[in-house]
Amino acid sequence: MLELVAHPTAEARAAWAGAPGIGADQAIRGFHSVTLWEEKHDPTEKLLVETLGFRPVGEEETTRRYAAGDGGAGTVVNVRAIGGFPSGAGGAGIVHHVAFRAADDAAQLTIREQVVAAGPRPPGHRSNVFHSVYFHEPGGVLFEIATDGPGFAIDEPAEHLGSG
Repeated sequence: MLELVAHPTAEARAAWAGAPGIGADQAIRGFHSVTLWEEKHDPTEKLLVETLGFRPVGEEETTRRYAAGDGGAGTVVNVRAIGGFPSGAGGAGIVHHVAFRAADDAAQLTIREQVVAAGPRPPGHRSNVFHSVYFHEPGGVLFEIATDGPGFAIDEPAEHLGSG
């Protein structure tokens, strides 16, 4: 399930101008938050708070909210403990993973070491576009810690991305 959220801080983010017929006033400007559907809160909460540096910021019914940094759009993870449903399976219509940003390779390595110390053993993955480390959080959701660089323009000019 996806939900579009209008948020006052979205206007500070640049709108993508590449979609024909969609003006800046209608453009999606990023992710507000992600909601993980889990069997239980506590194992995922421990990873988010103790290992990844999130902080609890709210709770409503079966959903607990965590934030990093300033707590604005793009820094929020909701954990909904609903239980009793089957685990997701790969295929069309599912979200494959949740990506978190690392400023650079050194910051990513620090986060990777914290995750390894907490238990999971993430495999490293490097591509030409960015550097990533993937691991499953305790509830089974695939997390990615990715750097910004080298970036999509590594093998073609930015003005031609997606054109060929």
